[in-house]
Amino acid sequence: MATRTKTTSISWSRVINFVSFWAVMCIAIALILAKIFSGNQVSTAFTTIGNILSYIVALATSFSYAYYKRNLWYYIAWVVALVLIVLFIILK
Repeated sequence: MATRTKTTSISWSRVINFVSFWAVMCIAIALILAKIFSGNQVSTAFTTIGNILSYIVALATSFSYAYYKRNLWYYIAWVVALVLIVLFIILK
């Protein structure tokens, strides 16, 4: 008798769903902490983490759109937007 092995495959949609879920959770925690403690550093940290995860989701989905279009200008625009987002997050 053959044994079944459970194989798990990781797809982009599962990764995006996972990251977007945790982005929403971080934003919710940040809003709760900001309401309770009125702007402490912990809520600011959760807000930053939630924003970064949201940016990751937006960048990943936008890259799939640029890939779907298969046009050099979409790739260039995507890279420029990525660099600007990273710079503004770092320079905040």
